[in-house]
Amino acid sequence: MDGIEIDPPSEKIRWGSIYRGVVRAIHPSAETAQVELANGLTATLHNKDVINDKVDKSEGISKRLSTGQFIIVQAKESLIARDSKMHKNPLEHKTPRLSMNIALQGRYLIYMPHASENRVSQRIQTPALRKKMQAMLDDLKVPKGMILRASAANTQTLILEKEAHVLKILWNSVEKLSKGMQPAILFEGPNAIQRLLSDMAAESIDRIEVVTLDHLNAVQNWCDQFAPDLPPRVIPVEIPEAVDDLKLFEFRDILKQIEALFNPYVVLDGGGNIIIQHTAALTAVDVNRGGDRSSNLALNIRAAEEVARQLRLRNVGGIVLVDFLKMKSKKDNDELTRQMKKFFNDDPCTVQHHGLTNLGLYELTRQKRNPSLHDRMKSISYS
Repeated sequence: MDGIEIDPPSEKIRWGSIYRGVVRAIHPSAETAQVELANGLTATLHNKDVINDKVDKSEGISKRLSTGQFIIVQAKESLIARDSKMHKNPLEHKTPRLSMNIALQGRYLIYMPHASENRVSQRIQTPALRKKMQAMLDDLKVPKGMILRASAANTQTLILEKEAHVLKILWNSVEKLSKGMQPAILFEGPNAIQRLLSDMAAESIDRIEVVTLDHLNAVQNWCDQFAPDLPPRVIPVEIPEAVDDLKLFEFRDILKQIEALFNPYVVLDGGGNIIIQHTAALTAVDVNRGGDRSSNLALNIRAAEEVARQLRLRNVGGIVLVDFLKMKSKKDNDELTRQMKKFFNDDPCTVQHHGLTNLGLYELTRQKRNPSLHDRMKSISYS
């Protein structure tokens, strides 16, 4: 299993959703503003995420926004409700982050309508690949603001231009809805199906199995817009009395794999193991030798690959510290760092590698666009 996405019924704000919001409070000392969205929900907008062409970016947020002002914002994190019986505050303590710099995600392109130029995704680090994709981008007849994703490396020009056209039409429809004097949702962010298909755009997909008619329609609608090659691979699976995809998971015998993601202990090939522990501030991963008799570097590399997989499957975001087995040479440390970066190359969330600390801990940060798998599944059990 390489990826799992869930839309809990208790989700109040979905990552990627676009709102017409109203500024309710400005906090100059924190350089933030509280923005009211639809249904009385609020979220936080930082000064760095404000767009105001009339005021210099170096000015404070109180100069760039005013209380009562209506603005178009996009949720950069999601919010799920918590059970009031188990938590004093039924919603998470941290409000989601907003941005006025809108980004609409397709299969091969990301459209940022407020950007002034087209560019290749910053996540593409290989110089040769960047040069090749920049040449592709220069030949495209697309609106300004398009970002070419790594998944577009071997895609035909006509397909990319069609997708750019679809994203531009989508933004035009959002703009038409943006006028008004009440907070409202203008565009709902991608659901679990759309996120997973977009994240796997660079992968070769043989089959897409669905159980319910709603999900069949959702897959086909997304494919019609962004993946015309995939509809023949969408396979409805008939399972007696199936009302949701859990029956499909049971039918394909992967429920045990999902349940294992709630266990902090993961056994590695060869006998080693990793232990994943979450705190309010960060996630700590401890690498243990167990019965493994290979070198520290070999075991650490196996652990690094599994850490990358587990963080993606569990949707762990924020600061992550990995306590690898100690290695004596700088050459081994450099090789471990290189392998860590390679294992995270296909992660759909942005990962920043900060390397080994003075204490020998490997530090990285992973973008948090949705709550962890644990929190999302826990919210389902509350509903």
